[in-house]
Amino acid sequence: MIRVPLLIVALFLGQYSIAQRPVTTAKRYAVVLASITRIIPKHHLSHMPNGDVISMRAFDMMFDQMDPRRLYFTDEDVQALLKYRDGLDDQAFKGKFDFAEELHERFLERVGKAEDHAAEALAVEHDFSVKENYELLPEQFCSNEDALKERWRKYIKYELLSYRADGLSDAEAASKLRQRYARIAKAERWRSEEKLLEAYTDTLCRAFGPHDGYFGPRTLDSFLRYRTFA
Repeated sequence: MIRVPLLIVALFLGQYSIAQRPVTTAKRYAVVLASITRIIPKHHLSHMPNGDVISMRAFDMMFDQMDPRRLYFTDEDVQALLKYRDGLDDQAFKGKFDFAEELHERFLERVGKAEDHAAEALAVEHDFSVKENYELLPEQFCSNEDALKERWRKYIKYELLSYRADGLSDAEAASKLRQRYARIAKAERWRSEEKLLEAYTDTLCRAFGPHDGYFGPRTLDSFLRYRTFA
């Protein structure tokens, strides 16, 4: 039997009932964010207040979620958004999500540049006799665009080597990689406002603990149907 904490169920059902009203996605999530800001600190087992610690944790988690390999954002992007790092709790309390929207706008720009970096790295002939190191999950963002291009070169070289190990030719691997980054770019450009705000709200909840989270209306519907057939 799947057990779901009562508080989470209450949040889901309350959000689901809000979703039935003819309101915009932004207005609905403004209500949800403001509600979560008030409810979770009072009822969470950790009794952690919704303050700067939660805000900074959520800020970092959003970057980790959107760019775990540090292949899109640079340190310049992070610095430009630092103004939000200790104020996400205050924004949520007011039902605002400026950080999520600005972060996504920057990510869209970075996705386009990443396509260019990948294409450039795929167009050159790599010397596989040279011993190089590539960190799969670096903690630090690149300091500038040149450093990011160099990271992409090593990443593409690593991916080509991985495909070689699977028996693919470099040409076949390059084709697959081009298709992959085209899909990523297309998916991100078509990401709906609802999906963006759902991910942001979920991150704010998970900042309280690894077992917390948030489902939007469609995700909740899928979850409930899965439970029915499980």
